[in-house]
Amino acid sequence: MYTSSRFMIPPNSQRMYERPRLSRQLDKWVDVRCILIRAAAGYGKTSLVSDWLTQAGLTERTGWLLISADDNEPRQFVHDLAAALDRIAPGLLPAVTSILEDNQAETEQALRQLLHFFADDATPPTPSVPPGDPHFLLVLDDWHHIQTPAVAALMLKILEEGPSRLHLMVLKRRSTGLPLARLYAHNQISVLTKEDLRFTPEEVREYLLMEGFAAPSASELSQVLSSSEGWIMGLRLAILSLHYRGSVAELNGVLRGDSEWLAEFITNELLNHQPDEQRQFLLQTSILDAFNAPLCAAVTESSNAFALLAQIYSADLFVIKVGGEGDWHRYHPLFQELLQHRLQMELDAPAVASLHRRASQWLANAGQVRAALHHFLQAGAEEEAADLVESHLRATFLHSPQDALQLLELLPDALLQRRPRLLLDRCLLAAHYDDTQSMRHVQQAERALKEHGSSYPDYAALQGQLLIWFVGAHFHQRAFDAAREQAAQAEAYRHYLDPLHRGMLSFLQMHLSRYAKQYDEMMGHAEESLAAFRQAEYVSGVVALQRELGRWAMRSGQGKEATRRFRLLFDGGHQEHLPALLDLTSTYFYAAENSYWQDDLAQAQLYQQAALALARRVRNELAMRLATCLGHLLAGADGEDLDRGSVAKALALCGDEGQAQPAQTRQSVLAYLLHDVESRLLVAVGRREEAWQVVQWEGVDFVHTPGAYTQRSLISYLRAYIVRGVDLAAITPVLAGALAHRTTIDDCFAQLHLLALTAWQELRLHGPQKAAATLQRASQLAKETGYVRVILDIPELVKALPAWEDAVLAAPLPAQPVESNMDEAISLTRQEQNVLELLDSDLTYEAIADRMVISVNTVRTHVRHLYKKLSATSRHQALVEAQNYGLLEESHQASSSD
Repeated sequence: MYTSSRFMIPPNSQRMYERPRLSRQLDKWVDVRCILIRAAAGYGKTSLVSDWLTQAGLTERTGWLLISADDNEPRQFVHDLAAALDRIAPGLLPAVTSILEDNQAETEQALRQLLHFFADDATPPTPSVPPGDPHFLLVLDDWHHIQTPAVAALMLKILEEGPSRLHLMVLKRRSTGLPLARLYAHNQISVLTKEDLRFTPEEVREYLLMEGFAAPSASELSQVLSSSEGWIMGLRLAILSLHYRGSVAELNGVLRGDSEWLAEFITNELLNHQPDEQRQFLLQTSILDAFNAPLCAAVTESSNAFALLAQIYSADLFVIKVGGEGDWHRYHPLFQELLQHRLQMELDAPAVASLHRRASQWLANAGQVRAALHHFLQAGAEEEAADLVESHLRATFLHSPQDALQLLELLPDALLQRRPRLLLDRCLLAAHYDDTQSMRHVQQAERALKEHGSSYPDYAALQGQLLIWFVGAHFHQRAFDAAREQAAQAEAYRHYLDPLHRGMLSFLQMHLSRYAKQYDEMMGHAEESLAAFRQAEYVSGVVALQRELGRWAMRSGQGKEATRRFRLLFDGGHQEHLPALLDLTSTYFYAAENSYWQDDLAQAQLYQQAALALARRVRNELAMRLATCLGHLLAGADGEDLDRGSVAKALALCGDEGQAQPAQTRQSVLAYLLHDVESRLLVAVGRREEAWQVVQWEGVDFVHTPGAYTQRSLISYLRAYIVRGVDLAAITPVLAGALAHRTTIDDCFAQLHLLALTAWQELRLHGPQKAAATLQRASQLAKETGYVRVILDIPELVKALPAWEDAVLAAPLPAQPVESNMDEAISLTRQEQNVLELLDSDLTYEAIADRMVISVNTVRTHVRHLYKKLSATSRHQALVEAQNYGLLEESHQASSSD
């Protein structure tokens, strides 16, 4: 790929020259945080490090980034760091990209995720690296391009706070103002300057011998050293200018003069000595940051480009092979700058623009959109640049929304304001990223469409798209009446719309129908949207829609339907589509919660484990923390004794960093779930005051903010408030108001939680008699919905409702019952019967799990259900009761072990 060269270790130089004295200094890289190599162009910084990496066998644990001016933008810098390190830490780039795609997320959050990959307690990201030597290296070449303080601050954070196993080498031409005093003070930085990189007399002598010169005398060597000042670039240029090699005296003649001779020398002694065809080839291809022979042929319009490129490479004219498909190369940066300077002197601006235009056209045809866009803009061809982005943006969006966003950001804003189609595509991206500025984007698109849209042949389609984004913007602001009005207008344009926008319109109509309680229409719009998204191959949309259907089934109290919806989604094969992975991860968490509240803990654990695996795959730190906490919560609910140390460690991971998440980010769903699960886990281990602190992360005080019942943290807040037990009467109006609101919108799931919490508060304030009516309503709703663990999780309520186990708990068990021999009131599932018989054989839980090919946790779940059905508290009692009911043959002897 054209863009891959920036992330590849440059190959060894054609005439690799070993410099042991410098290699010994580089060998100390594991002893310091950073090795800084600072010298002017041409002192061999890149070649030194590249050759040393090969000699030292470190290429498999080294990431390389050739810094460009684009990296002055912090998000681009972190993205490129991830791309460079992804070759040694597979999965890092998608993990970081998933955070950078959230426009509201902080760049430092993505950087923390990157550094977490190399944390001292993390699994070594590269399996080939020996466990006993887990150090990794990141080389940043051409750091002098960085000029912005924001990126310098990120760099300083890496150096001062980064993991000890990740080391850096920074190559630059000049001082760039990085405040490194602290690293110097702690001996954590090593510096090589041009004084170190200068060739010594012995190195010059060996280099001349390698280049075919006769052994120089002491006098000749002294003159060469004095004239070149040990500068390898000057020495190489002088050697290249000679008609033949062997005369050190002639070499000294070339080198005489002051330090300003280089540019003139390039022209008079090197370029002018090349055949005219090759000279023009060098100048014209200097506009390219990377090139192969077909691209050179297109730019130079030469039929001899393949031969010319081979000639300049074999002549060692500062051409570096960078690999990738298509045999790509680049010029040494100094040589390229000098060639470009000479090109500007010899050709006028229109001629140079023509070169850029030809480069852009070839690159566009080759699918190198970003590189083509750069050359179009260099040529001043802004309209052609906009046309290029328009023609590729939709396909780019479906493959990588982040790449699509970056393409738009490269275009000048003044140009965008003249292009309504591009502004409408920006609205599409805003919808995908839940951008809070969506209304402003839509209004800008509306103005552009009025001023410039009449010339578009598909004006009707663009008008329909505009109405769709107005629907979305109004819906985001909860202006439902305005959204419905715009949706009705957009419907008239449906037959003009492409599948992606038809799907978007139906998706929004689905939401509006849900809030209007028009459930048949809601499902009709859902089916339309799903079909359209599939036709458009918008996988993220398919995942989001199916997840919402599952969540709506949960809210409506249809636990089994929610389970079915989630399973349909997970069976859809979306795990390989990177842009959808974060949505898919959050869906696994919702599915785990759905199973948890139905008391199907084994299924909940399977979903939790799937979420953890996916979170690790994309290296999403927030999701990994959530999965870890949820795993502990499920284990505790399943009757396992929690390891307080591991629980404390998991909770520590969810400290200030997690609570600092901005509430409006695209990851706010994960942040909400994390704090909810964390607070429940804190309650489970008796840390109630800390649970109270956690639930206040959104900054909402429900007691003093009447009517804030739409906040997702409402139930978590009320649960922790009651657990805390301070001024319980103060939340009476909050509970009543929230219950009325959630009843109005048919949110049965929230109603059940609020009824249970109200009963709990009444029980604590006034005793069982006052709470009885509310508790009865809660138990009835739990039985109807199947979400029985809402009450099981509050032991005080279970004790206050003696008939709870018979009336509610046994009803929603997921497996099909089988006939019992004696009493129809005791019915076991097939799996429970098998577990019971194996318990009678005096097997351990582990042995039973092996025999049945299930997990130990699943065995525990079955045992717990058996104990409840048999009113037993031990294995012995359960086996005795099972014999009394005829569930075991009398010849079996009940074991007394538990």
